[in-house]
Amino acid sequence: MQPGTDTAVVLHTFDECDRKADRLRRGYVDLATNVIEDGKLGERTHDEDVKLTAADLQLGAQELLDTIDGQLTLLSGPVAPTGLPTDIQGRYQQMRTDMAAVLKYAATVLASRTG
Repeated sequence: MQPGTDTAVVLHTFDECDRKADRLRRGYVDLATNVIEDGKLGERTHDEDVKLTAADLQLGAQELLDTIDGQLTLLSGPVAPTGLPTDIQGRYQQMRTDMAAVLKYAATVLASRTG
C-alpha cells in the first residue's frame, strides 16, 4: 500500500480477507472431519459444486497469509489510515492464526499422501 491509503480501501481489503478466511476455515473443517469423496471435499457456493482439495487449502491459506501480513505491516506503519475499527489488527491477527493452522494441516495431509 502506498502513503495516503484510503480507509475505505483498507476496510474493503479486510472484508475480502474475512470472506476468504471463512471459506478456507469451512474447507479445513470439512477436510479435518473427513467430509471427503474421492480425495476432494465439496462445498456449495451459489448453487455450484466447488471442490476444495488440500492443495487448494494450502495455496489459498498461503496467499491469504501474504495479504494479511501486508495489511498488518500497513496498519502498524506511519501511514496507517485513520478511522479504522480499533479491533482490526486483532481481527487480522486471529485470521492469521487460523490460516497458519489451515496451512499446516493442509501440508500435513499432502505429505501423508505423497509419503
